[in-house]
Amino acid sequence: MAVYRFASCGSASVIVPVGTAAAQSTSFPSPARDHVTFAFQLEQAADVRLEIYDERGMRLSSESRPFVAGAANWRVDVSGYAAGVYLYRLVPSSGTAAAVSKFVVRP
Repeated sequence: MAVYRFASCGSASVIVPVGTAAAQSTSFPSPARDHVTFAFQLEQAADVRLEIYDERGMRLSSESRPFVAGAANWRVDVSGYAAGVYLYRLVPSSGTAAAVSKFVVRP
């Protein structure tokens, strides 16, 4: 059975299996208008799932892409999103960490 702990990486909160390094995640620009870029680190190559939620917890999107180990950026079009606060979750298939944080869309 895996043992997990909560950790903080900058402005992101993550759930980390004990004995692994946490995935680091940030988003910019914030507030965003047309697009937002999610920047994160991976210890090893993995498919990463990005999930975006509104303030009520409704999942607005879920998409997966493959990334190599190291620093990565994922740019997302948010021009169709209403102004407000959104949560995002980055989940690598490697299972090392799930990063959860927020971003703001302005009018």
